[in-house]
Amino acid sequence: MLCPVCLTPVPRFVEAEDPTGANILRCPNPGCEDSNIPLLYAEEYASHPAIACSMIGLPGHGKTRYIDGLLQGIYTAGRHWPDFAYQWLDERTAMTVRQRRQDYEAGIPPLATAVTFPEPVICRLSDVPRVGGCQLLFFDVSGEVFLNSVVLRDAGRFVRNSPAVIWLNSLVQPTDDGEGLIPVDPASLSDMLTVYRQGMATMGGDTKNQRVIFTVTKADLYLKDADFPESARHILEKDIFAAGTSVWEIITSLSADLEQWLRGRGYHNVINLLRRQFKEVFFTVVSAQGSDTLLQPGVRMEPRAVLLPLFWLWRTQRPAVWIEHDGRREYASSLPLAIESAPPGATIVLDPGIHFIPKPLTFRQSVILRGTDAETTIIEGARGPFLAGVNLAEGVFSAQSVTFRHQGTRPSDLIRVLAGRVEFHDCIFRGARASEDRRVAGNALVLDQAGVGAAVECRFQQNKGSGLVVSCTRPFLVSECQFQLNAVSGISVVAGTVNVSKSNFRTNAYGVRVSRQATGDVSRCEFHDCVHGVSVSDSATVRVREESLFQGNRKCGVRLEKSATAVCENSRFIGNKEIGISVAEHATLTAEGNQLTRNKVGVRTEGNTQTELRENKFESQTNDGAVFADESRVDCTDNDFYHSSGHGIRVEGSSRPVMDGNRYGSNTGGDVFIGATVHRSVVPDKPPKGQPPYRITDKRK
Repeated sequence: MLCPVCLTPVPRFVEAEDPTGANILRCPNPGCEDSNIPLLYAEEYASHPAIACSMIGLPGHGKTRYIDGLLQGIYTAGRHWPDFAYQWLDERTAMTVRQRRQDYEAGIPPLATAVTFPEPVICRLSDVPRVGGCQLLFFDVSGEVFLNSVVLRDAGRFVRNSPAVIWLNSLVQPTDDGEGLIPVDPASLSDMLTVYRQGMATMGGDTKNQRVIFTVTKADLYLKDADFPESARHILEKDIFAAGTSVWEIITSLSADLEQWLRGRGYHNVINLLRRQFKEVFFTVVSAQGSDTLLQPGVRMEPRAVLLPLFWLWRTQRPAVWIEHDGRREYASSLPLAIESAPPGATIVLDPGIHFIPKPLTFRQSVILRGTDAETTIIEGARGPFLAGVNLAEGVFSAQSVTFRHQGTRPSDLIRVLAGRVEFHDCIFRGARASEDRRVAGNALVLDQAGVGAAVECRFQQNKGSGLVVSCTRPFLVSECQFQLNAVSGISVVAGTVNVSKSNFRTNAYGVRVSRQATGDVSRCEFHDCVHGVSVSDSATVRVREESLFQGNRKCGVRLEKSATAVCENSRFIGNKEIGISVAEHATLTAEGNQLTRNKVGVRTEGNTQTELRENKFESQTNDGAVFADESRVDCTDNDFYHSSGHGIRVEGSSRPVMDGNRYGSNTGGDVFIGATVHRSVVPDKPPKGQPPYRITDKRK
């Protein structure tokens, strides 16, 4: 959140009481501890982020009158924005604003603004077309502040961290006798820039990080001028703010036209200085009074274009969205608007920043969603029950270099794919949240039956459900992805097929969980600190191969149960806390060419299972190399069992393993242990001719 006083980010505010005993918020930042922030400011912040509305300008340039016109513009905006609502966040401000607005409507001139560092007044705006919600932070001081850099440093500190400022400039001033108007000397604006930059420097600010919205006030005075830009004339005479109007193209064209007009009126030097010394400069016009009868008291006020500077604030203080198609690049103020506007096959480009989504998105046509960098380009929602859905009849939905993130306490999945092909590359999925009844599971990416596609170089992190849930009928590809701190599974496969390669699973409950009749292929993956690295149940089938690594998992590297089937080849099982590979109930395992080292037990079979172990290396288990229990049937051939703290092989219950050609050495408890209930047909290995006998413990009578 942004502190509305010092305009710096804070993780949270401190609740306190003001001198009257009212509950308020305070900023924890040094030097800002005495701030009085309305308690309502932090509520719904995710959907109403702060927008600094910092105004600067010389005395007599219409700054205070413009604020009155702006307040009136906000008050009347609901006439053409059907769902729009506004609210002042404290009662004192609400009463003050109401009185100012009444005076404005009556034509009463405003009082001069005091030369003091103001506490911001905060207005929450909801459902602004093309924008959404925000909280405007109004700052206003006397124009005298900008005549002296020392005074600016003391009384105008709000400009230091303002990402943009509205510079209000009148091009004319009343004559001394008040009977006429004379042009403003353009050099006075250049002089103010010197004061402003000096003041910013003494406060430690940098104008290179700041945008300027150069706003021509009293613009109705120029309507009769022949050279006044037609775009400005149009914007002052007509309502451009109806919900369907393309405001962004209008204000962009207006900015270019006004710059040329101002250069022609002698303001070339100040414009060139702004271009050199600030991040960006935009030009616009306003008329706070709405007519050219500026010198007549009691005239009825009809503000024109007073909301235009706000649109530039919204554009510059929120990350931009661009639609690219057929060689054209068009601006959109929000991702939902871009989705509505983009033609099939378009690319939607997101600038870095947090793109907040007030309600779930739905992608119904082929589109590419591309961010600048996944760490800095974030699509965020707080509403639930999901962030975005994909439902394509044809084509592909592709997302690149974007973070999908849920914030807040409401349960929500992130992406639900109902139908169509999806491709995710270099994306982050974070923060999905489950409901207590698990109706919303808190999964990051869910593919239903009609989904298909791939996730490459993506990260699934800190989700309360699973990172990826696959129930599609066609194969889904996962390559070079990371799954970390997911509360249920990194990947859960309940139908169809998932092919996972070169991916890393760390600190999930399950790394990969395959169930029902699903299939999985795992190659060159790593599993660390999960409860089970790979869990296979029901009638599911999994193949683990090509040097996959299972290390330090809290129970098992691979666990098979019920009627599951797995093939484990050429992989490593190291330091798993209980079992390297566990085979239970009616499962079937084929394991060949694996290395099992420093697990409590290398392989354990139990229940009515069937296992084939060939050419595996069991070394330095902290208990037994392999345990065959219950009624398990095992073909154990040509394996190495060395340096276990227990036995090389332990046979218990009614298990009937076939042991042939295995090699043993330096097992602390002995090479083979055969329990008392094991059938007489079970025969331990015999050493090669000329070798000493193996150490066999046979408890059968």
